[in-house]
Amino acid sequence: VIENRIRNARQLDEGLRDLGQTIHVPQRPLGYREVYQIYIVSATKRDQLLDFLISKGIEAKIHYPIPLHLQAAASGLGYKRGDFPVCEQQATEIITIPAHQYVTSNQIDHIIKSVHEFYAV
Repeated sequence: VIENRIRNARQLDEGLRDLGQTIHVPQRPLGYREVYQIYIVSATKRDQLLDFLISKGIEAKIHYPIPLHLQAAASGLGYKRGDFPVCEQQATEIITIPAHQYVTSNQIDHIIKSVHEFYAV
């Protein structure tokens, strides 16, 4: 199960890496073994990309739209917008792409092709 997720994530990393300025694939430190419960990248035009992928039958999602320090549960800590600008920027850019163990290599190819198609316009 985990090996399938790792394989899918590697295929996505390889297929999306050349999109440089539009998709940011996180660094994968050597010697680390990630299990990819979810596969997240940063994307320009993230919301438009999400709509496009969904229109292509791809179950992409936004998992973390509200930074932790701005959530109701953290309101008592006294943080405000602007206190963690990197976190706030990431909340507008990250998108989750399917890479779970049931996604096939052909489906990963469809995801990669669709992302390339979106940014080619």
